[in-house]
Amino acid sequence: MRKALLVLAAMVVGIFLAAQSAFAWVIVGDYGDTGWQTFSHTFSTNDGAWTGQIGFLVSNVDDEDFDSVLLIDNLNVKDAAGASLLSNGFGSGTLAGFTSSGTVEVVESAAAASGTVYNSTDGNSYMAKLTASGTDTSAYFSDEYFGTDGAILWLDEEQTFEVGYTVSFDWAFLAMDYAPFNDFSLLLHPNSTGDEVDYYEYDGLGKIGGSGVVPEPASMVLLGIGLAGAGLARRRKRA
Repeated sequence: MRKALLVLAAMVVGIFLAAQSAFAWVIVGDYGDTGWQTFSHTFSTNDGAWTGQIGFLVSNVDDEDFDSVLLIDNLNVKDAAGASLLSNGFGSGTLAGFTSSGTVEVVESAAAASGTVYNSTDGNSYMAKLTASGTDTSAYFSDEYFGTDGAILWLDEEQTFEVGYTVSFDWAFLAMDYAPFNDFSLLLHPNSTGDEVDYYEYDGLGKIGGSGVVPEPASMVLLGIGLAGAGLARRRKRA
C-alpha cells in the first residue's frame, strides 16, 4: 500500500510540475517593472510544424488613465541547425517588417516608474516600445482580466516553424498602474484553427498583481486526471 501511494504521489507531483512549467507570468506590484527577460521556445514534435504571424500586446485593464509599457528587442528565429532565419533588433531605428496599432515606437531608452532606465539588449541602441493606448484590445484577455485599450505589434509576414526551430526575444514590462487595474502583456499567435478574428492563443509575459503561474489548459487536464487517479486508488483500497 505504501509503495502504491508513493508511486501515485510521484505521478501527481510530476504532472503538477509539468503544469507549472507550461508558462509563468512575471508578476509585478504597483508601478513595478520586470527587468529584462528572455522568452525562448524550441518547437518540438508535440508542437508540429506551425505557420502564422506572431505579435506582441500590452493592454490596460478597466481604465485608460495610466498606460503601462512593453519593451521588445533582439527578436530571433533560428532553424534546427541554429541558422538565423529572422533577426530584428530594431537596429534600423524603424518598425520595418512590422505592422502596429496603437502607440508603438522605436526608442533608445525608456524609464520605468521606479526610475530604472532600460536600454537596448543587443547593442544596436534601439528597441520597440509599446504603450498601452491607442487601439481597442478588448478581444484579448489575461485570465479574468479583459483589456480595454492598448497597443499591438505584429510581424508583417507569416513565419513557418518546423520541429527544432527556435523563436526568442528579450522583453520587459513596465507597470505604470496599480492593482486592481492589472495591466498585462502577451506574446500573441493565432489559435490552432487559424481563426484570427474571435480568439488568439497567447503566452503571458508580464502583468500587475494576480497569481504567479498560469498553467496551460491541457496541463490542467493532466493534473486533474492525476488527482482523480489518486482518489480512485484510495477508494479501491478501502473497498
